Amino acid sequence: MIIACTTLCYCDSPIEIALENVAQMGFRNIDFAAVEGWKHKGCFPSDLVKSGDAILARFKPVIDKHQLKIVALNCGLGTSDIKEALPRAEALFNFGKKFGVKIITFGAGSNTQTVAEVAEFFRPIVKLAADYGITVTGETHIGQITEKPQDAVELTRQCPGMFLTLDPSHYHAGPPQGKGFEIVYPFVKHLHIRDAGMSRETLQMPFGTGRIDWAGILRSLRKVGYDGIISMEYIHDPKLDVAAEIRKARAFVEKTWAS
Repeated sequence: MIIACTTLCYCDSPIEIALENVAQMGFRNIDFAAVEGWKHKGCFPSDLVKSGDAILARFKPVIDKHQLKIVALNCGLGTSDIKEALPRAEALFNFGKKFGVKIITFGAGSNTQTVAEVAEFFRPIVKLAADYGITVTGETHIGQITEKPQDAVELTRQCPGMFLTLDPSHYHAGPPQGKGFEIVYPFVKHLHIRDAGMSRETLQMPFGTGRIDWAGILRSLRKVGYDGIISMEYIHDPKLDVAAEIRKARAFVEKTWAS
């Protein structure tokens, strides 16, 4: 099991500052966010297409200073046009390969699409990722095709080689309302940790105050043989001490996993 921290906890900062702050929290394994048009401006997939080496040069000193290891990427391609998406995906795969990344998470289409449509989009991306030794996962996420557990599983069946990044906060605040998502466990290759309630307004809560049975989820994942990356994924919020919540979540995960 690998404990990592997302850069999204400092997503309003430039990526080099986010990495510095994550390192100061005591993390060495990084879940690096590169979501087109959202956070960490200047580090979008389209930017990597144009100037990947220059972007790397911006934050490589922080990586070296703290001996950080990027173990996963959390990405959004920002387009449904596969001709535009493939160069962005390949730039991410090239970027990931430089750090030995084996898992890259993508937003998995829209809940207005069919599973077949999303699977068709991802098949060439998954095939390309395999050439780089990288596994593609779709995040379980409100508003995406994966927001319902049965559709998430079906996506992995219709797109062989694609797996899931489980974010239970979305399965509590979203349509499943905390029920029936155990069916995704055998397909999980990455786990995101943050507490949540049962509505979009409570998608991110102080750790230990939400409705998620984290001990039960961790035990169940271990039973199906999960031993992958577990990323603390609190997203920057001025109303919440995100660093404190990440520390609490990490302590809980490490204690529970060892028991």
